[in-house]
Parts: sequence; C-alpha cells; structure tokens
Amino acid sequence: MKILITGVTDTHVNDPNRASSTKFVSIPELMAKGYKLQGHTVEHRALRVNEDISAFDKVFIYLYPYDKHARHVENGINALNRRPDAYICLDDWAFQHIIPTWKNIIDVGALTERTWVAPLFPWGNAKKMSLPVENILTWDPSPLYEMPPVHQRV
Repeated sequence: MKILITGVTDTHVNDPNRASSTKFVSIPELMAKGYKLQGHTVEHRALRVNEDISAFDKVFIYLYPYDKHARHVENGINALNRRPDAYICLDDWAFQHIIPTWKNIIDVGALTERTWVAPLFPWGNAKKMSLPVENILTWDPSPLYEMPPVHQRV
C-alpha cells in the first residue's frame, strides 16, 4: 500500500529544520515508522503545488489549531481538497482548539464527517475527547517509540 502522511506544522510535513524539541518524539514519524515496518511505501512530506495525490492508497492529514505553529496551512487545505477520503489525524493535546480555530478557513461540517485518527493508550477513551466527530479511530504509538540513549544510561 502507498501511504502519504502530511499536515500543517513543520513536524507534520517532516521539515528537517523544525524545532529540535519536536524531534524528540513525533507522532507522525511514529505512524510512518509503523507503516514502513508493515512493508508499506510511505511518504511523509508536504505536497508540491498542484500535485496529484490520487496514486496514494491512504492519505493521513495531521491538523493542529490554526495558529503560528500551523505554518503549512495551504498544504493541509490542498490535501483536504484533493482527498475527501483522507483521514484527519491528531498529534497534540490541543485538539480541542482545532475546530474552533479552523471554522473560518474550511468547511468544519465536511471536516467532522471524515474519519479521525487519535493516538491513545489502549485504555484511552476517544469519547472523552468531546469532539463533534462520529468516527474516531485510535492507535497506540508507544510500542514504536525508542527511549533515547541518555534515558537508558540513567
């Protein structure tokens, strides 16, 4: 399966110049790693202008509240418009602010009708997120996380 992972922040599009604090652990990177381990072809990046992304079997678009950290808004909107079947992904606990901050930018009704994907521990409950989204899939990225060497020395 051919998979595209993209979004609206530097971390979402795998920008090599993103803040070092986001390189410690990245939910989109863990998602890419997981799919690659399963043998899938994964591209984790921003879209090119007018890029045709129809060849991807699955598209995952990470959203973040519309603020200064959402530096790739056009990328997210482009992907959302090109792939109405794309999954909306969350990677930050600021998810409560996504819908209110994006309501004047995109059709929130169409956004909430999509399938969303949230990183939760197995005992997590997506209903407690209180999002107006009918279908939220959950996954636990923690098995893919490797402790940094400094932690192993302690």
